[in-house]
Amino acid sequence: MLTGLFTAIVLTLVWLAFAARVYIVETTISLLMDRKVTIDNVVDIELGRLSGVTLQGVHMGRSGPRFQAESAAIETMPIETRPIETLSAETLPIEALSIGSISIQIDISDWLFANKINLTQLVLSNADLQIKSANQANAASGNPVIPLQFSVNNVTISYADEDQHWHAHIVSCTGNRHSNSSNANLNCTGELDNESFRVVGTYGLPDELGTKEPLDIKADWGNFALTAKGKLDSLLNLEGATLDLTLASNDAYPLLNLLGAHKVKDRKITVNARIENHPGNDSSEFNIDGFVAGLNVQMQGTTQNLQTLDSVAASFRIKGPSLQDAGAIFNDLRLAPKPFLASGQFLLNGPRLEIPELNLELQQGTLTISATLPELPSTKDLQLRVEGKQFKPNFLETITASCDLTTEPLDLIAEIKPLGDIQKVFIETTNSTLQLNATGTIEVSSGDINLQASAQGTTMAALGHCLDIRLPDLPVSAAANLTWKGNVITLREIHIDSTVIGIKGQADINLSPEITFSTTLGAKVPNARRLINGLLENPGAVRAFPFESSLSIDGSENRLRLKHFKFNAGEHTGHASGIIGEMSTLQGLDLELTFNGTDLQYLFEDAQRKTQEVLPYSLSTRLKNQRGTWLIDELDATVAGSTVSFSARITDAPQYVGSALQLRADGKNIENLIGHWAVYPLPPLPYAIAVDAEFAKEHVHFKNLDATVGEHQLTGNLFVDKPPNYSKTSGNIVLNGPSINELVGFFGIEHAFLERSYLGSFELEGNLKALVMRDLAITIGESDLTGQGTLQNTQPPTFELDLKSRALYLPLFAPGLLAEETTDAPASNEASIFSSTVLPAGWLNMGEGNLKYKADSVWTSADYTTSFDMELALLAGELKTNGFKWDGANSAGQLDLTVNRTQEQLSIGLDVTSSRLPIMWLFSGETVLSDDTFFQANFDSQGASVKSLVGNLNGAIMFKGGPGRIAGRSLDILFGDFLQTVSRKLSPRQTERTTNVACSGGGVMFQNGLGTLKPGLVMRTTKVDLFANGTVDLKTETADLRLMTTPRTGIGISPASVLAPRLTVKGSLANPNFSVDSRSSALSTYTAFISGGASVVARGLWDRVTRNSDPCDNLYKLAIGTLRPDQAPPK
Repeated sequence: MLTGLFTAIVLTLVWLAFAARVYIVETTISLLMDRKVTIDNVVDIELGRLSGVTLQGVHMGRSGPRFQAESAAIETMPIETRPIETLSAETLPIEALSIGSISIQIDISDWLFANKINLTQLVLSNADLQIKSANQANAASGNPVIPLQFSVNNVTISYADEDQHWHAHIVSCTGNRHSNSSNANLNCTGELDNESFRVVGTYGLPDELGTKEPLDIKADWGNFALTAKGKLDSLLNLEGATLDLTLASNDAYPLLNLLGAHKVKDRKITVNARIENHPGNDSSEFNIDGFVAGLNVQMQGTTQNLQTLDSVAASFRIKGPSLQDAGAIFNDLRLAPKPFLASGQFLLNGPRLEIPELNLELQQGTLTISATLPELPSTKDLQLRVEGKQFKPNFLETITASCDLTTEPLDLIAEIKPLGDIQKVFIETTNSTLQLNATGTIEVSSGDINLQASAQGTTMAALGHCLDIRLPDLPVSAAANLTWKGNVITLREIHIDSTVIGIKGQADINLSPEITFSTTLGAKVPNARRLINGLLENPGAVRAFPFESSLSIDGSENRLRLKHFKFNAGEHTGHASGIIGEMSTLQGLDLELTFNGTDLQYLFEDAQRKTQEVLPYSLSTRLKNQRGTWLIDELDATVAGSTVSFSARITDAPQYVGSALQLRADGKNIENLIGHWAVYPLPPLPYAIAVDAEFAKEHVHFKNLDATVGEHQLTGNLFVDKPPNYSKTSGNIVLNGPSINELVGFFGIEHAFLERSYLGSFELEGNLKALVMRDLAITIGESDLTGQGTLQNTQPPTFELDLKSRALYLPLFAPGLLAEETTDAPASNEASIFSSTVLPAGWLNMGEGNLKYKADSVWTSADYTTSFDMELALLAGELKTNGFKWDGANSAGQLDLTVNRTQEQLSIGLDVTSSRLPIMWLFSGETVLSDDTFFQANFDSQGASVKSLVGNLNGAIMFKGGPGRIAGRSLDILFGDFLQTVSRKLSPRQTERTTNVACSGGGVMFQNGLGTLKPGLVMRTTKVDLFANGTVDLKTETADLRLMTTPRTGIGISPASVLAPRLTVKGSLANPNFSVDSRSSALSTYTAFISGGASVVARGLWDRVTRNSDPCDNLYKLAIGTLRPDQAPPK
């Protein structure tokens, strides 16, 4: 390029030598180059057969209108008659050029007499060349001129286009012709993109005979090594050449990055290429084989002209482990990283490109492609066909992300055919469920696209994945007409139809200068609940009502406007309008919303209460988003006489710093306000609620807290510093009301307490390390609780609680302890009496600390009290009692408890001992104190629910009790209706509400949930001796028990008419089966029944138990000997 440029300069200067004026030289060169050229100095001009010129300070500017010669003499000079082509800006990709010094010499006789240019010498130094993207279609033709000798020093070259940016510095480059030879030496050094390069070797110069001269050049650049060996006429003329080329490097990235492929991975490159021209053959053959960025590339073919690549016919094969690597060469990483093989043929003849067949083989299937482009690079008259059979579309998964309309293999056909001034387009994909079709035209001159597209057989959920929203997993069909003219896309007759929603509408999209659009859509929903079920994981209490809606939106992705939104469901309407703001963040949102209707129950179910009251409602508000802060301005709502006023500022800062809210609500029935969203009934009480809250950087402030529901009132003011410094924390809370049952009912707790009033309060303060709760005071009826506690901001949080009660009245929590009797309960229909609900275990790791609790008087019934002192420690995920003792006039004992976590299960260990009275007597009746009364139990288990805990239970119970009276209802509290049922089966005519017990005793052993009455249980009443033995399987919740009764002498009644001497209990614990045989009262029958046939053994056991006046003590001693041999008393 440079030699051609300055050859023109020299020839011009020869004609102008008589004047030797810089002005004339500048004007002439500018005219030839179509550039503004300036020259600081014409140093020398030599005339003769070897004519030359030396210039200093040559500068060429950017392209412009063809330079107008100012000299009439220059215009009249017959340069056009000479065989010198004018070099224009269209053929020279020079953006700017600056040369410090240049000297050129030519053999003018060759030009005058042989009509050719013979450049004998070129010396160039201190040059700066900036190149833009060259237009190859307009590149100059003709053979380049190579000087016989040249020397280039200190030249910088910069290149830039859409994806390539590189910089080169030629330190030195020389070419010296051998004497009496057509060969020359080449030696160049410099830097390319900060990597050193060197080029050395020999090359041939053109001669008059066109002899092919040898070529042997080696080039090194960084880790790259290039060799070129063979024969050719000249260094820059490949016509008729025979060459072998090799290129190798351990890292292909620097070269591919230089060529514009910026996203390829660091992989080696090895390329071998051969170009060969056989004598008498006008075409040249080429063969390329190698690895480029992990891809194996093979290509063979022929061409009529290696210089212009004219009439190329070739076949190729490209294989790689990753289709994504192939896409990376074109800076596209969206293809799947899956193996592929591409093979085919192409023909290139001038601008015409033909691809008869291209096969793209993937794991998902094979695509067959054929194409013809008559006027490359233009797509005019393009003919294209793409076909795939049973093709899996997931090779596009990185492009479509989660937008998979189908996962089944599909058949694909896509065609573009020319038809006059238009191109017809046909696309069809089908499989067993999905059908996608698109037909239309492309106007060649304008590029306008018109398509009719439709989709059937996909689901709304699949469309939702594409839009990143949750939609129902239901069939859907869609269709639209698309027109694409210039930068405008128009969608008309949009139809989206499914069983839950039908949508119609249109849209306009403008792609320039920024993407803007407008759309109008209308929707019909036959069943709102079914739609909500698909949109939300918890649809709440939405009813199955039909509705219609419409919306109109316009704007850009940076500023959307909601022109209108309308919701209509009979007598229920809603409206919204305003600014939506930025599409992804909703910043700038400013919407006004109103909703109203005649009855809220039309929209929401009230399944828990089934209230018949009509609930008219209305709501209006303004919703804003200002730089990430949400503002709710004056939300006003009414529901059946209830009013709500709410405003809020909610920031996106950590911990909502800067947020604030105000709430005011009042009405005659709190059920009308929030009952539809509560999953349990609420008491129909009047209410008034007010609260203000602020979330600052250093504190959270709840002020003016005042809530009244019926006669229940909550007041307070809390100012809480944020960790780690709580020193400014202060506040108090007071809660009081007439009914503890109403209070727990507000929270859906289904438990019946004794009806009592309550009062609770505490003070909150803080210090540098902890929140401190002081003056905790709670009173519920006869019971009270006082104390204090601290919470430190450690990891995990650390707490200390110190609590005390003067009186704790347990019947408050179990009113049945005061009842005397109950009626038979109906049989349970439950499959299990133990809950399978997973018990929370995470709380064991939520904190660490200690709890101390002391109660002076614990009332277990109206007549019995005790006191207890308890200390619990939670440390490293384990809850453990450091002391749990009780002591009173009626009973004394202690309890040791350990609870820890094994993965998601709880592990529990429990030991209980008591004396004077067994624990059950304190809850179940009246008794006479006895020093010979004792109770002991030890258990351990592991499980995630109550059901699994009792099913894995291991341990034993031993007890001996003295005389007393048991209330029937009290037994129900401890054992449900099981013992009541047994009592009625044994004595059907019993009418007393209490049972007088003389004594009781025995033992039960548990192993993996199987409880064995070992040696058994005995109870002596004033009328009968009862003996029980057998098993209870808590894992399967079944029982296999045998009970025997024998009447005591002197009771004055007939045992045969009153008692059932034998009773079996089998089946589930929820619905046990009882079998009674009252015809026999023989003791041998009882013992045989108990022992399952081993009557001798059973009789011995029964005799040992009943041989004296205290069978309970005997059985207790047997239990000790059986379950705890080390504690057995002397025989």
